[in-house]
Amino acid sequence: MHVLRTVFRFTLITTIASAALAQDEGSVLRRARERQEQGDLTGALAVLDAAMDAGAAGPALWMTRASMRYRALSFVGALEDCNRGLAMLAPKGVTVEVGGDGARRNMISAGVALRGFVRSRLCDWPGAIEDLADAVALSPRDENLWRARAAAEHNAGRTADALSSLGKAIDLREPGAAECLLLRSQGHQLIGEIAAARADLDRAGELWAGQSLLARVELERIVLAAAGGGGVSARSACERVRAADPALAGWAALICWSLAKSSAREEAAKTLRDDFAAMPTEDPLLRELFALAADGAGDADGLTLVGRDSTAQCPLWYFGGCRSAQFGRDAEAHTRFLRCVNSGRPDYAQWRLALGRLRVAAGAQTLRPGLGLGVEVVRDAATPILRVTKVAIDGASAIQGLLRGDEIHSINGQPATAKAFAGVTKWLTFGTPVRFEFVRSGSATTKNVVAGVEP
Repeated sequence: MHVLRTVFRFTLITTIASAALAQDEGSVLRRARERQEQGDLTGALAVLDAAMDAGAAGPALWMTRASMRYRALSFVGALEDCNRGLAMLAPKGVTVEVGGDGARRNMISAGVALRGFVRSRLCDWPGAIEDLADAVALSPRDENLWRARAAAEHNAGRTADALSSLGKAIDLREPGAAECLLLRSQGHQLIGEIAAARADLDRAGELWAGQSLLARVELERIVLAAAGGGGVSARSACERVRAADPALAGWAALICWSLAKSSAREEAAKTLRDDFAAMPTEDPLLRELFALAADGAGDADGLTLVGRDSTAQCPLWYFGGCRSAQFGRDAEAHTRFLRCVNSGRPDYAQWRLALGRLRVAAGAQTLRPGLGLGVEVVRDAATPILRVTKVAIDGASAIQGLLRGDEIHSINGQPATAKAFAGVTKWLTFGTPVRFEFVRSGSATTKNVVAGVEP
């Protein structure tokens, strides 16, 4: 999940190592694990591949190779290995029960959790939810599993379920409770529940009091103030960010500047110059953002800085849009805010700020999440293929790299039929990634396009 971020952590190899194994399989696993611990993941996979090609085929080997393939970002292969290993561990399906053999149950729990993570990376949200529901039933005190389940539920358009799953993680009172409160606050904010979002931030702030992590809460308070139409406390929040974590002070100063009204533009720019003078930085992007915001000398469209990748465009478009708005160039500001949201970076505070600005501008109209993409069925193809017929200017697909004429063969791992495309786009929500496998000029590639605002 992008907006409701989560961390995938699992201990499958350790779990498997503690189970009863044939002597030769145990030796293979030890050698593979040693290679991995040395940073040689390719070599570790080679050890497993050789043993399995020679006929070794226990469930521990399948699941360990699945885990390593996941780490190597080979998700399709990891899914195949998960399916083989779980079919051997639970031939009648994953059963959720408290009793039974503890070691075997732990292996099944770790395996089904891994498959849920793999399916999440493949954007198979229904499959991920099913696996992670089984995983939390088998390991109900694992906060990370609840977070992963919440991410999948959010991306499947099940926002209420996602908030509930985060609530389960928070109730565990594990070390990650404050992180989960922060994520749930973002979820409440996306659906307009400002009071609930603020309450979660207050609780997270109490848990992180006196720590540098408190700066993240203060940054979110600034974002929430902007989303709620008020930024009165932005300057004091900026000072609290600086006190908690000086490394984030520059971003806080920029966000505070972005909330200034047109009438306060000159004063806000002067304050920003003072902030920058007090916080020298080696970050070229941050330097350029200060120049853009205070003096208009930066690259508002994020295209010219040497070495910049497309992810840097998200904050550049947001702060460039704020400068346009302060000068009264509303149409230009709207375009830049739209591009910011459609850049596919919902993990950035600027993404949520831009979404809030677009909502305020829309007034009574509802913003529609979407990909900005039109397709047609390729007739007489041997397998289902959809051809891209339209990528809306400034839409998510255009900004994130799809082109007219691309031939889509798979959507979230399913054949690219008109029904599959309609089904996926029907439940899109802001920040949902959609995985496309397509062919362009004879070359096959895969790209995740993150849903933004429909232009």
